[in-house]
Amino acid sequence: MFEEVKGVLASIGSTIHLAFVLPGISDDRFNDLEDLQRIEVDQHVMKKISGVESVDNLSIVAEIDLPWKDASLEHRKIKRLLGLEGIQDPGNLGTLIRTAVAFGWDGVFLLPGCCDPFNDKALRASRGGVFKIPLISGSWTEFRELVDVNKLECFAGQPKIEGQEMIKPNSEKPLCLILGSEGPGLSSASLQIAKPITIPMVGEMESLNVAVAGGVLMFLMRSSA
Repeated sequence: MFEEVKGVLASIGSTIHLAFVLPGISDDRFNDLEDLQRIEVDQHVMKKISGVESVDNLSIVAEIDLPWKDASLEHRKIKRLLGLEGIQDPGNLGTLIRTAVAFGWDGVFLLPGCCDPFNDKALRASRGGVFKIPLISGSWTEFRELVDVNKLECFAGQPKIEGQEMIKPNSEKPLCLILGSEGPGLSSASLQIAKPITIPMVGEMESLNVAVAGGVLMFLMRSSA
């Protein structure tokens, strides 16, 4: 299992640089990891840092670098990209990543202000989705470069605004959906490059939870290819 984890991390351009281990774990498992800091902890500490109720089947908790660039995105034509800005709730972040995987989106770009997708709550919410889709954390400049190279038309998920109609994207064209947190919403940088898109609601609610709204929009905007 440990070798499989290292293989997955290598595929997304990341590596383990800090490992918390229970006593008795063989050092041989870490021989090929350069500059690894290894810290031995007891079961109480392991339970605290892992966020799980039982550590009976848990021997290692590792800290990894979040990949800022994914090679698999560089060498493929992107048709559907999910951009997330300021999503700080790990449950929402993990659910959005899981949904992007389910509907066949090509990648997720984490813009400034997002929480760690490898947070224990985000991992559980994603059901392993963080390891099944290209994931990038980067700046607005890097995001725009990726959008321009792939000629993506950008849409920004927005709450219902009086008089605003839902834009219907062309499912044949490459596109990017940008979603923000429910509090501050999207920044001016997002709104400058993206067309607003909303979900019509007949009930007396101002908006939907971002993970719910994102799921609806990703389904409606999924590629037909």
